[in-house]
Amino acid sequence: MLKEHPFLVTTTFQGDGDTIKYDATKPNRSDAVGKAFKINADGKGELVVDGDEIDGKVISVDDDHKFTGAYMFGGLNLPLGENETVARGDKLVGALGADKAKGHVKAVSAPAALPSDLADLAATDIDTDAEKLTVHNAARTQINSVSATVSALVAAAKGKGSVINSDTTHALVALGA
Repeated sequence: MLKEHPFLVTTTFQGDGDTIKYDATKPNRSDAVGKAFKINADGKGELVVDGDEIDGKVISVDDDHKFTGAYMFGGLNLPLGENETVARGDKLVGALGADKAKGHVKAVSAPAALPSDLADLAATDIDTDAEKLTVHNAARTQINSVSATVSALVAAAKGKGSVINSDTTHALVALGA
């Protein structure tokens, strides 16, 4: 069992009323308790989905859908996404759990190295349409590769925290300011 650290910095946030909502029939008064959240464009907390930046962990939910969230902590368990694994030091982003449940986490994938310069594809003598097509296709492949790498870099920039320890269902993570 991963032991949580007792140090938390918390505050109260307004939940979205959809993914973070009060329900007196649920253990801990909400299904959101213990899951990862982000603050959305409307300034409300919502559970993270695949690839979202993580802002903290839901600690408790009140009857007006306001919740206490830990946004800086020394080590709390966050649930891993379905079929996800993490390693010590990994940065985390949102993930989906079983049945597409929100509020889970996964490791950020390391971006691939950028491909060679497009200038490497320049041919000094292009005499035929077949040579033009070959160079054109090679350039498009390189451009697509650069685009995919830039997307991976953007995703990696969203990663937060540092995995301290993990088991098959949770990551113990430190999330600083």
